[in-house]
Amino acid sequence: MALSGSYRINGGYQGSYMLFSWTGTQSIVNNTSTINWRLTGGYVNGGYVMAGGFKVIIDEETVYSKPIDYRIPMYTGTVIAQGTKTLSHGLNGARAFNVYCEAGIYTYAINSSGSATFTLDTIHQKAIITSAPNFTDEESPTITYTNTLGAAVTSLQACITDDNGKSYVGYRDISKTGTSYTFELTTKERNSLRTLCANAQSIRVRFYIKSVINGNTFYSYLTKTLSIVNAEPIISPTIADTNATTVALTGDSNVLVRYFSNAAVTMGVSPQKQATITSKKVVNGGKTLTEDGTFNNVESGDFVFTAVDSRGLITTLPINRNFIEYINPTCDIEVSMGATGTLNLSVSGNYFNGSFNGITKNKLIIQYRVDMGEWKDIQATASGNTYSATYEETGYDYQKTYTVQARIIDSLSTAFSAEVKTRSIPVCDWGENDFNFNVPITIQGSPLVYITKEGTKNGWYYRNWSNGMGECWKVLSHTTTISTAFGAMYVGTATTRQSYPFPFEGKPVEQATLQSDSIAAWLIPDSRGNGVNDSRQTAMYNVVYPNSITKTGTYYISFYCYGKLLAEV
Repeated sequence: MALSGSYRINGGYQGSYMLFSWTGTQSIVNNTSTINWRLTGGYVNGGYVMAGGFKVIIDEETVYSKPIDYRIPMYTGTVIAQGTKTLSHGLNGARAFNVYCEAGIYTYAINSSGSATFTLDTIHQKAIITSAPNFTDEESPTITYTNTLGAAVTSLQACITDDNGKSYVGYRDISKTGTSYTFELTTKERNSLRTLCANAQSIRVRFYIKSVINGNTFYSYLTKTLSIVNAEPIISPTIADTNATTVALTGDSNVLVRYFSNAAVTMGVSPQKQATITSKKVVNGGKTLTEDGTFNNVESGDFVFTAVDSRGLITTLPINRNFIEYINPTCDIEVSMGATGTLNLSVSGNYFNGSFNGITKNKLIIQYRVDMGEWKDIQATASGNTYSATYEETGYDYQKTYTVQARIIDSLSTAFSAEVKTRSIPVCDWGENDFNFNVPITIQGSPLVYITKEGTKNGWYYRNWSNGMGECWKVLSHTTTISTAFGAMYVGTATTRQSYPFPFEGKPVEQATLQSDSIAAWLIPDSRGNGVNDSRQTAMYNVVYPNSITKTGTYYISFYCYGKLLAEV
C-alpha cells in the first residue's frame, strides 16, 4: 500500500523506454483518492528517438491517446502526458488500480507496452447511516448503519436534532459492530421533540451518527419527518344553572329552563403535548363566550365547545343538557258590556302546561280587575299549551265606561293584557246637530267608506279611510344645476327621499310630476339605484334636460301616494 509509485515500460529500439509515475492524496470525508500521474520518455543511448501512438489507460479508462502518425522527439525526461484521476474506495476503505501504457517507438507500429497494478493506502472509513424512518412522537424509531472499521473506531454515537442540527435527543453510544439502533426515548426526550413541534403537526428532524477515528470526528445524517399524533386539545366543561328559582323548581342544577335559567359555564380546555391554546369558545343559541362565564336566560339546551391549539388541531365537543321548553305566558282579553250592566270577559293565551321535574307542575292563575281595583280569580281551562277563561259579572252601570285588565301568573312569570275600556253603547245616537252610528253601515250589502282622519304632517296632506286605505300628497321644492352628463342628456342632483306621513303596508302607488316655469325638462327616477319607493318613503328623482345648465334653478315636484295603511297617523 502506498501513495506513490512508478513502473518502466521498455521500448523496442536501442534502449528506449517510457516511465509511468504517480503520487496520491486522500479524502477521508469523501472516501476517495486523487492520483497525479505522469508519463515520461527515455533513451539511454543519448540523443532522441521519434515516437508516437501513445496511450494511457487507468482502470479501463483511456486518459491519454494519440494516433500513430503523431510523432514527437523523445529525449530522456520528455514529458509525454500527465493528468489527475479520482478513485473511489470501497466500504472497507481499500482500493487498487491498474495502469496500461503503449507507444510506437522509432516505428509506426506499437512496439512498446506494459501494465502494472498499484494498491492505495486504506482509508479508515466513517460510519454511515443507511436508513431512518418517518416517525411519530409516540414511537421508538430504529435506524440502520454501517461501520466498516468496527471496533477500530474510537467511539460511535447517534442522536436526533432539528433541521439545523440542534440536538433534542442527545448523543448516546451505539454498537460499533452492530447494524441498527432503536431510540428508546425517555419522557423528557419525547417532550423535548414535542416542544420542537409545538406550532406544527409535523416537522423535519435529522438522525445523526458520529464517528471518532484517530482523533478525527465524522458525521453522517438523514433527514426525516416527525409527526405529532393524538394531541387534540381536551375539553372537560361544566354547565350548571345558577338561578335559585329555577333550580328550586327542577331540583337539579343540571336541568335548564328556557328563558330563565342562567347557565354558568367553565370550558376546562387543556392543550396536549407541549402545545398552547390559541382560541376557545362555547356557543349556546345565538350567544358565544370566549372565556368562562354565564349564559343568562338560556334559550337552548345545546352547547358547542370548541378549542384550537398552536398546531391548528381542533376539538369540538357538543353537550346537550336536559332542557325544559318553558313558554312565556301571554294574556289577551275581550270585554263587552250588556245593556243591563252585565260585564262579559273572555281571557285566553299561551302558557307552559308541563312539569319542571316530573312532579312539580307549572301553576296557572288567571285574574282580572276593573278600574285598577282588586284582582279577582277566574277559573281557567287548559288545552295543550293554551288556556281560556270566560266570566260574567253583573251590577255595573251601563251608562259608565269601565277599564278592564287581566293577567296570568305561573310559577316563573306574570303577563298582563292590555287595558280595555268598555261601556254599553247604543246602535246609534243623535243630537241637535248630528246623527251618529255606533256600528258599521252598509248600503245594499256594501260597506260605506268614509274618512276616518285627515290633516297635515311634515308638508304632506293626508286622508285615512275606513276601509284601511290611505292617501297623501305634497309639493317638493328642488334646487339644482343640470350639468352632469347622462348619455346624450344632462341631469342635476337627485331629490332626497321624502318620508310618508304614515307607514304603508307594502309599497304604495306613487306618482311624481314635474313643474317648471323656465325650461321644458323631464323627471326620471334616480339612475343610481334609488329610483324605487318603499313602504315608508318616496323614491329619488332627477331633473333631465338635453343641454347642460350650469345656472341653478328651482323645480317643483308633485307627489301623490295611495295604498293600504300599516298604521294610522
